[in-house]
Amino acid sequence: AVRIEEFLSAMEDASKIDLSQMRPWYDEAGTPTVNVQKHYDREKKRLSISFTQQSNNPDKTNQPRMVPIKIGVLDEKGEDALITADNTDESGSLLIKFTEESKTIEFDNMHSVPTPSILRNFSAPITLNISYSDKELAHLAKFDKDSFNRWEAFQRLAVRHIIEAATNFQKGSNYAFPNDILEVFEKALDLQTEDPAMTSEMITLPPLSYLCQFMDPIEPDALSISRIKLRNFLAANLESRFIETIRLNDDLEYFSNAPVAVGRRSLKNNCLSYLLELEKIENFDDCLNRLKKANNMTDAIAALNGLSNFDYPQRKEGLTWFRNKWKREELVMDKWFTVQALSRLDHTLDSLRDLTKDEYFSIKNPNKVRALIGAFCHGNMALFHQKTGEGYAFCAENIKVLDDINPQIAARLSRAFDQWRKFDSDRQVLAQKALESVLNKNGLSKDTYEVINKTLGN
Repeated sequence: AVRIEEFLSAMEDASKIDLSQMRPWYDEAGTPTVNVQKHYDREKKRLSISFTQQSNNPDKTNQPRMVPIKIGVLDEKGEDALITADNTDESGSLLIKFTEESKTIEFDNMHSVPTPSILRNFSAPITLNISYSDKELAHLAKFDKDSFNRWEAFQRLAVRHIIEAATNFQKGSNYAFPNDILEVFEKALDLQTEDPAMTSEMITLPPLSYLCQFMDPIEPDALSISRIKLRNFLAANLESRFIETIRLNDDLEYFSNAPVAVGRRSLKNNCLSYLLELEKIENFDDCLNRLKKANNMTDAIAALNGLSNFDYPQRKEGLTWFRNKWKREELVMDKWFTVQALSRLDHTLDSLRDLTKDEYFSIKNPNKVRALIGAFCHGNMALFHQKTGEGYAFCAENIKVLDDINPQIAARLSRAFDQWRKFDSDRQVLAQKALESVLNKNGLSKDTYEVINKTLGN
């Protein structure tokens, strides 16, 4: 703290600028929140954006900080409406130095309905709280010049509809996904030659572990089903686009680790995974062929991952082929175990029990434990938290076995239960039963005891 003060004082002396509002960044705990309200006056063609600082400091002694916020505004065509305004950079962004508790800025001559893009280039380490409509999120996801804001807009849009779909499925109702999501995907695919890695990120749905943060209580089955249904919806409507994208990025003759090549592989494999949702035999055959001809592990694992989620003959053939090819390479075999641990098939847990008896698996090898048992318990949200409680029981069984072999690994595996209280009451009962069975083990190590005891809230 003393060095920070000395540094800021020296900077003030050198620059003759008052840096007093920079001190709270170092003195006060917590990440500040900036709440944003926006309003468009159609008659005056004026956009008003209001900012309010909200500190998370519990002692309430906070003072306003200097928060640099970079802003852009998109018009109805997706063009930057501020590009000709004073003090904007080449991307049409304006940097606002927000130093008060609250501040309102206004933009005139907004002749079409504007959509503000706030905190471009992540100009300040804050939590931004702003409300967007579905239409606004889709507009930002299609046209925003700031890559992160574009990606985040789509993530928010996807989360919103997956959660809504999951809620409907719980009530026994169907859900129709909007065309807005299709348009975002189409726009992203249109821009693939500019930045294939960004396009790949733009067509990647939020993972189940992230979606769980937006549901209370968490219902992993409904979330998993709604996420898969959205993938099916996208595959059915964009099949030709995915096929064309794979063709444009299909480089089987050589391997390159250049950033563009990495992005193209990611995009191609992402599109391949969507095509498999259609469950067409020719797609499974193509995926199996890609697995066998892959000249790099990225493509091979992507193909194997895709096949692992569907109970077709190509899945078994692919897994067998991969095992025979790589059985003497321990680190590669770890990937083989993980692929199966993360499969969404209903019989995955039964397969895992068989795999723990595989000649290339050893409960005494920490890497193998992490690759198979750890991957399932920490990474397969839907099946670990299945309603029967079998996932909890499987984890507890292995924690007890591992505790006698490697208490540190057992303790880490126990962390899979960290969020057990966020699920419905039936799952909580089953999770608690599994945790207590571990706690009651004779000779339980101190490492595992501390984690389990804390998890139970004792």
